[in-house]
Amino acid sequence: NTSRNIFNKIRGLAPNPTALTSISGVIVKIFKAKIVEYIGKEECGSIIKLDKELWVKTLDGAISVLELQIAGKNKMDVRSFLNGQKLLVLGSIFENVII
Repeated sequence: NTSRNIFNKIRGLAPNPTALTSISGVIVKIFKAKIVEYIGKEECGSIIKLDKELWVKTLDGAISVLELQIAGKNKMDVRSFLNGQKLLVLGSIFENVII
């Protein structure tokens, strides 16, 4: 999907029912994101930046996830999440958004 399409799904589904995706079998709710310019050849859904920000490759660029919730955890901003997480690894791939 394009960055705009994914951004609109996230924005349109927040706060309920929420845009859902998964990675390594763990459900991830995405509440807030923004579109970022990026040119690269990574597979769509790949984590391309994981340093104080979480960027995910899209068909025509990337989105920066700003607020998320991992199954069984509290909703939090991405910086707080990245400080202690061990689930996400650069290059990992999110599965399609589940609506």
